[in-house]
Amino acid sequence: MHRLLTTLAMVAVTASTPHLALAETYTLATPPLLTQIEQKRQYGPLAEYLTTATGENIQHVASVNYISYWERMRRGDFFDLVMDGAHLVDYRIQQLQHRPIAKVTNVLSYSFVTAPDKQIFEVSELIGKPVAGLPAPSLGAVQLLQVFPNPLRQPLMIQVDNIDQVVERLRNRSVFGAYIPTPMAAQYPEFNVVQTTAQMPHIAMTASPKIPDDVVEKIRAALIKATETEDGRSMLNSINVEGFEETDAATYAGYSRLLDGVWGFRRD
Repeated sequence: MHRLLTTLAMVAVTASTPHLALAETYTLATPPLLTQIEQKRQYGPLAEYLTTATGENIQHVASVNYISYWERMRRGDFFDLVMDGAHLVDYRIQQLQHRPIAKVTNVLSYSFVTAPDKQIFEVSELIGKPVAGLPAPSLGAVQLLQVFPNPLRQPLMIQVDNIDQVVERLRNRSVFGAYIPTPMAAQYPEFNVVQTTAQMPHIAMTASPKIPDDVVEKIRAALIKATETEDGRSMLNSINVEGFEETDAATYAGYSRLLDGVWGFRRD
């Protein structure tokens, strides 16, 4: 009898605290630009912030590399929340019925940079020369495919696992150059900027159809209002962005064309 009463008491407590009873677990994925440890360090605070702000259990998932990241995304049955570049945002909206939640403020571009003592004036000079980069569909890799669509007239791609290895190879002169985010290029004045891409919408977070509308709205509000609280500002500082703003599918429409030529991508 005592055990029965204890069980009933626990059920009553759970029923009276819907926040605890109804909390769901959702996965949050971010692009594997960094090592898994560094991904957790940088984006773990984002998952923690959203968990606290929404009352849902949001867990950050760090992928090993872009190949596994792309494969899991293509399956469409793993990532509940994803925050990455415009081309993959549009892909998920078009192919996986994701909904855009919010985007990082401002715009984003990539710059092709060369090692300190590697001067070139045209990217065509890179044909046959070693160039470092993360595998497709990283934004740097797909930008390179846009410049060199002919597989017989491309640089020699040296694939690395994360952006730190790109910088290391540029510094030790084992490659001629690489595409890196323009803000990052500004942090390394020793690199020579050869070409900068057109600006595109900054990275955005999308939600899978699994996530209820009310939860999506709680996440959106938490992101957009992050600048208003100390916890929010700490999270923004961790992921190195100024803030988030509202967005829609139209903002990213067409950017999935950058995936043309990437294994496993097809247009409907």
